[in-house]
Amino acid sequence: MADRVLFTASTCSHIATFHRPYLRAFRNMGWEVHVACGGPPLALPEADKVLILPFEKKMSSPSNFRAQKLLRSAMERNRYTLICTHTSLAAFFTRRACAGWHDRPPLVNVAHGYLFGPDTPFWKKSILLAAEKMTAPQTDLLLTMNRWDCETACRCRLGKTVEQIPGVGVEFSRFDAPPAVSRPALRRRLGLEQEDFVLIYPAEFSARKNQAMLLRALARLPDSVKLLLPGQGAQLDACRSLSAALRLESRVIFPGQISDMSS
Repeated sequence: MADRVLFTASTCSHIATFHRPYLRAFRNMGWEVHVACGGPPLALPEADKVLILPFEKKMSSPSNFRAQKLLRSAMERNRYTLICTHTSLAAFFTRRACAGWHDRPPLVNVAHGYLFGPDTPFWKKSILLAAEKMTAPQTDLLLTMNRWDCETACRCRLGKTVEQIPGVGVEFSRFDAPPAVSRPALRRRLGLEQEDFVLIYPAEFSARKNQAMLLRALARLPDSVKLLLPGQGAQLDACRSLSAALRLESRVIFPGQISDMSS
């Protein structure tokens, strides 16, 4: 039987946006690739099997515990060689699904940025840190993406082995090829003047990504500075409303979800 890997995340969009190259790499090595994530579902051609879980953002939602039960059943049924989990919510319930399982596969948790930094309210920090400590026994390898997370994970013993990934960021070689559309043509398509100074911030529209701060900052900059905010999310409409309230409609562009930023 071929080796099997399970990737989990809170949303299918997270896997589709960030992890398809990793799914492809496992497939190229001859592994069978499974994905378990929250909906709505998206096409993941690199995965052999996709399980949609009833994840909800509220940690105590009964749906999350149903998702945990479904994960445990899938793990026992498919006998994975490796489990790789992403995003805080899915990482917690994936590891809880492994609790008490003595013959389980090794589990890698990739921390995309802890949500309990120095400025986090004490009560919230205590809850989130307690959740990580609770699931540390199921975390065989913890991969962090910055020095603060790595130092925190080591100090609090949040994984059996803790490593910092060197150099998470932009692969600039993607931008070496000539763009499909010339820069002047792209500016014209977006309604930008050639002399405009353009800022761009591609991200999910959420309170954590804080596009609202950029809009307020833009209001204090010269009119020649324009802002592109590609992406979708729960805070998109609120940011549109804020842009209008600040009278920035002519300076802020919301192009929607962009699948290939290099083009």
